[in-house]
Amino acid sequence: MRTRFFKFSSAALAALALGTIGCESSEEDTGGTTDADAADGSDSTDGTDGTDSTDAADGTEAGGGDTTDGTDATDGTDGTDGEVSTDSTVDGEDGIIEEPPPCEVGSKITAVDGKDQCCTCSGDSCENGLDNSLAGIASLANSALQGTIEDGDVNIVAELVGDTASTFTINMYTADLDPANAECDINNGPCNWQLGLEAFGPECTSLISFNNATIDAEGNLNAGGKEGLFVLSLPIQGFVLELKVIGATIVGTVERDDKGAITKMAGILGGAVPKAALEEAVDKLPEDGLPLPKPAIKNLLATVIKADIDGLDAAGATGTDGVKESASVAIVFEGIPGAITALESAEGQDPAPVCTEAPALETYSDVVFRMNALQLGSSGKAGQALDVDGVCVEPNQTPAEG
Repeated sequence: MRTRFFKFSSAALAALALGTIGCESSEEDTGGTTDADAADGSDSTDGTDGTDSTDAADGTEAGGGDTTDGTDATDGTDGTDGEVSTDSTVDGEDGIIEEPPPCEVGSKITAVDGKDQCCTCSGDSCENGLDNSLAGIASLANSALQGTIEDGDVNIVAELVGDTASTFTINMYTADLDPANAECDINNGPCNWQLGLEAFGPECTSLISFNNATIDAEGNLNAGGKEGLFVLSLPIQGFVLELKVIGATIVGTVERDDKGAITKMAGILGGAVPKAALEEAVDKLPEDGLPLPKPAIKNLLATVIKADIDGLDAAGATGTDGVKESASVAIVFEGIPGAITALESAEGQDPAPVCTEAPALETYSDVVFRMNALQLGSSGKAGQALDVDGVCVEPNQTPAEG
């Protein structure tokens, strides 16, 4: 990737600044310093009074109206001065009085429940409070990521446990094709899957689990929140980063058949990646085969990825401390139906897995999807990102942290 740097000379910056404050223009005052209002009884030739700083001696004009026009600060009495009413000069200086922006830098105004709010927003072309700082590396990662999905090198299988008409649980596992189903077309399915033991913790429970999932009457899926956790294997330019996503939230939709069974699932998984976790992921990369030295990879990621989320407290636990230490991320996915039909054996694995005997096959749900079309959202727009921090305030107020 080529990183481009742009330089601006002081003259260019001055021109840019003048262009910014020069949005409100007026006719040219050709009078210059000869615009003394000696005979300017009514200021009739003072077309704009734009540079009317010579009105200092204009206080004796009987009936001219400029009796207090020493600095033109109260030049609203120039009865025939057609443009003075919009003359925003202050103390004799033609400076522009700028209204404060409706939203602080880093937030944009949007309608929330029919009311204008300022919502923080990050990532490429972000809008409506949607956050996706990692959109900056989507072009680097998505091609390789989709390749690993299509080739079956990365398989994430989700099971929906419980009554999906009420609150239920979504568990996610890494998996491989069941050896007895090895010829299945994984990109179209349905296929049978063998769960990998690395997807289980010491107590042989799923490492990735959302126990507060709901689906409403319109098929809208919601799960996760501040305590949500997700791990994404992200291939970038020949190396793979294992990224820990905190505050993981799933927002999506499902479709059901005429019997009420869920047949399709799609949506976005949003959250934040702590910068410390990102650096730790780089440190864990093998020394050989990297396209750049590890410090250079860290510098590149730090340049492209902005920390825009306060997701951890001072001790590094889930919470807030007023410091933005994490980068928002959005992962777009689709689900293809499948089934869990086999479990990996711990025998012969070195090192031994933390879970040596996963729960029996009959304990898994029949509602299973392989996460397909897994991609980093390409922008901070609808369909590509979520509102990770949920920060919205009234216009002209400073957005609260968290």
